[in-house]
Order: sequence, then structure tokens, then C-alpha cells
Amino acid sequence: MPEFGLPKVFSDNLEDWMPFPDNMESLGISRTSMPQVQGQHRGALIKFLNARGFDHEKKYVDPQSLHPSQAVFSPTKVSRATSFPGPQRALIVSNDNYVADGHHQWLANYTNDEIPVIQIDCPIAELLLELSRFPSSGVSDVNGNSKY
Repeated sequence: MPEFGLPKVFSDNLEDWMPFPDNMESLGISRTSMPQVQGQHRGALIKFLNARGFDHEKKYVDPQSLHPSQAVFSPTKVSRATSFPGPQRALIVSNDNYVADGHHQWLANYTNDEIPVIQIDCPIAELLLELSRFPSSGVSDVNGNSKY
């Protein structure tokens, strides 16, 4: 996990949330506004986007070439993602290199040479709108608890 050394934005008794550093060029979108997609719905999401006219490409990219779309991250969630025992799932990213889904996994692998992504052929603003239209998407509350 990168060490950013930034102040906490807010915290609860489980996790602390921090802003992304300025040099990562975050869009600053609140977590409570970010669409969340559960892993088991990834395949359906890609089919949904394809049916709506958005092509995709599975590839590997340098994680440092990506940018966060959400405003904050949880070091606790990054630590959990770092120790995840299963295979690394692909992040959902836009064609302008913003992470749409998988911010904590991205940070957990930030120093790797490459990480798997599914790049959707549209800019992040359009992608986030389409993700919010996906029937199985939800949002997270300020404590990071997903609501679907």
C-alpha cells in the first residue's frame, strides 16, 4: 500500500478514510455517490454495458497510469485487499484511465508492474452514469457499508 501521509477525512470505530493525494488527480466523487457492483454481477455488468453500445477490452496496465474517481479511500480496506488470498480480479476502468470500481484493490496493487483491468470504451462520467443504471448496482454509506 502506498504511504500517503495525509490527514483523515472522517473515521468511525472500524475504518479511517483518507483523501487521495492531489498528484493522483482524483475526481473527488463522494463514496456515497459512487455506484458499487458486487463481484458476482461483473459478467452481467459487462453484458449490460455491451448491450448499451459500450465495447470493452481486457488488458493489463501499469497501476500508476490510473486515477481515482472517488474522493477517499480506507487504509483498512486496502490492507484487506493486500492480503486477499484469491486471484486478482480485474478493475473496471474508463477509457480516460479512471477507476470506476475496485479502488481499494487498485491501491493494494499500486506498486505492481501490471494489474488486470476491464477498460470500458467511454469516459468516466458516462461510465459512472451507466454503472448507476445497472440494475444490480448499489452505493456505500459513509462507513463503507454497501447497499444494494
